[in-house]
Amino acid sequence: MKYIHKFEQFASSVILAVMTVVTFLAAVNRFTFNFSLPWSEELVRFLVMWMTMVGAAMGVGTNEHVGIDVFVSRFPKGMQFIIALILDVVGMFFSVVFCYIGVQMVAKQYMQTSTAMGLSMGVVYACVIAGGVLMFAEFAFKLYECIKITGKRKGARHK
Repeated sequence: MKYIHKFEQFASSVILAVMTVVTFLAAVNRFTFNFSLPWSEELVRFLVMWMTMVGAAMGVGTNEHVGIDVFVSRFPKGMQFIIALILDVVGMFFSVVFCYIGVQMVAKQYMQTSTAMGLSMGVVYACVIAGGVLMFAEFAFKLYECIKITGKRKGARHK
């Protein structure tokens, strides 16, 4: 699982670096040379989509998504464990649905190309599938860890 975390960190770092460089170059070209890069805004927009999906998976893996800890912490440790299991299974189900919708989006949009770059929109919308797969892996690993620790101690996992 650490390889998935490293991949997510690496991918998000590369995406952020490319977004920064492209935005900087576009701004310099526009205001210094009075020449705009017609593809820069489109590329950055697509990279934001990819960054959102990778970031969502990273949030699942690090328990950074909004939770209802105040509500869950009022239950006994055994019930917190059950709630954690249910949330992980629901998260896995959500990830599968997310991938299914992503496959439909890619299939419908694959022949359409982006305006400035001429890139297939199927490639752009593949970020939904990638995000769903990464989130599924994160939820599955959390579920595995939750079940694994049940023999060692009772209670839900927290940050």
